[in-house]
Amino acid sequence: HLADISCRLNVGVNDDVLIGGFIVEGPVPKKMILRAVGPSLIKAGVTGAMANPTLELHDSTGTIATNDDWQTGAQASEISASGLAPTNPLESAIVATLQPGNYTAIVRGVNNTTGIALIEGYEFDSTVTRLVNVSTRGRVGVGDQVLIGGFIVLGSDLKTVMVRALGPSLANRTNPLSPALANPFLELHDGSGELLSSNDDWMN
Repeated sequence: HLADISCRLNVGVNDDVLIGGFIVEGPVPKKMILRAVGPSLIKAGVTGAMANPTLELHDSTGTIATNDDWQTGAQASEISASGLAPTNPLESAIVATLQPGNYTAIVRGVNNTTGIALIEGYEFDSTVTRLVNVSTRGRVGVGDQVLIGGFIVLGSDLKTVMVRALGPSLANRTNPLSPALANPFLELHDGSGELLSSNDDWMN
């Protein structure tokens, strides 16, 4: 099963913020922690990391939780006790017990600042309720500013997944996005960075 999800992107403002979506599916709620990471990416060698990311969690009705600077929020003790607290006090985190359904997490910069940020989601339980689909939308650049999505598969069996990179079809939706990436290219890497597969133009 998919246990942890993440995405790294150069975060802008307005339509260019980092938007991560996921679906919780099963008979009971799922407990998770979501993190918005920026300053600690500098230690990993990332140039242009976001200095102060904020985090919002939305369901189909609207905003259900927000956080800026995880140590100053009401959940600071719970986040610290989880063992998954961000390593920088300017980063953000939310602990949530989520009913099955669709959710969106949004990362922005304080005062409309920009930079590379990482959004992460970790499950706290191992019940039959699972993360079944994840997605990320943002402005794709080049070099360190490409869109990087990560996921962890846990369990004793193989997991079949389908990974898609969408661009042109975003311009054909009810609320079209402009400019949409005209021709996305997709690579799948393992935990060591080895290229497992790649694709350009799926019908080919």
